[in-house]
Amino acid sequence: MTAEWNIWVDPRAATEVLQSGMPITLVGLDATNDVPATRFFYETLEAHRESPAAELLYGYLTANQGILEGGTYFFWDPLAAVTLVQPDVVATERRPIAVVESQGEDVGATVESDDGVENEVAVGADRSRFEKIFLTALNDGTPVEASIPEPNLTVTFDGSQCSFDGQTSFEGEGATTRVVVELVNQSELGLSLVSGLHEGYSWDRLVYDVARVDTAGPPAYWELTGEVTIQPETLSGGRVTGAFDLAPGSHALACAASNSRVLLLTEVVVGG
Repeated sequence: MTAEWNIWVDPRAATEVLQSGMPITLVGLDATNDVPATRFFYETLEAHRESPAAELLYGYLTANQGILEGGTYFFWDPLAAVTLVQPDVVATERRPIAVVESQGEDVGATVESDDGVENEVAVGADRSRFEKIFLTALNDGTPVEASIPEPNLTVTFDGSQCSFDGQTSFEGEGATTRVVVELVNQSELGLSLVSGLHEGYSWDRLVYDVARVDTAGPPAYWELTGEVTIQPETLSGGRVTGAFDLAPGSHALACAASNSRVLLLTEVVVGG
């Protein structure tokens, strides 16, 4: 299916709206892909719940922790609502848009067409500004700003291999040190970056044990300490930012595709 549900259920009505002459801004995936629901947003909301609306959203996200990982849930409707009152939260382009009304697999899709009507189309969003506006509105006007950390580590998956770029040594900051990671998926497969403590076992042994059976996950002695995942249904090119809270010691980050094959091992050392 290539259509947004609300347009798919009545393509003719959508066409009449687009042709009405009203000022319209279409907020589609080009923009909403910039505003994922993340653990960092959740942690900010957890600390700032000054209204029933904020409590409601917090309760929903608490009950559905899985959507905070994996890159499959975005603030679709909230971004459209924020755009209504703060249009500059999105970047737009003026394009001739039509709705496919003929029956078939594309029915209800919005497409650029010479027969379309010029409307504003959101092509990107300012995530930091959106989250500040959204959180402030949820808290009845009390200014709240989410902290969006820069990643320490970036892993990119091209469909067959992972590449790694970033910091591998960290000073200790108490019981645990937060290591922010970003996954960039350029394929249609799912991808996981998992962290494990291998204290008491050499790095060479871990690499050897994983290489012996390359379709299996890490060996049993490897203590899992965290995971950041991009689900298979995430759009190609999608990004997910997550974090590992690592205790002092020598950790391994394993990049694995959805078939569980370990593609990359990288050692991360956290000081005491």
